[in-house]
Amino acid sequence: TTITGSRRVCGVISTAPAYLMNSELKGGLPVALKGRVPVYVTGKVQKGDFIISSHIPGVGRSSEIFVEAGVIGKAIESKHTDDVQLIEVLIGVN
Repeated sequence: TTITGSRRVCGVISTAPAYLMNSELKGGLPVALKGRVPVYVTGKVQKGDFIISSHIPGVGRSSEIFVEAGVIGKAIESKHTDDVQLIEVLIGVN
């Protein structure tokens, strides 16, 4: 999405899924719905911040307020720069 705080996001593409459902289907992507997952984020992030979608496709951003149905997860590490970087996020906290 290119919408900040979009409510249409339901998970994150996983780089190392523990369990792959419907793996026999062609063209699917491993979507993480719960657990600790690396997520690309832009801007500064404090551990414990909510992560929501940003205006950059496939990249999240920090939010200090709960955006109902728009929260991807909660940051479990901090990031102190404004660039796009990978951090670990706990998915499935809403």
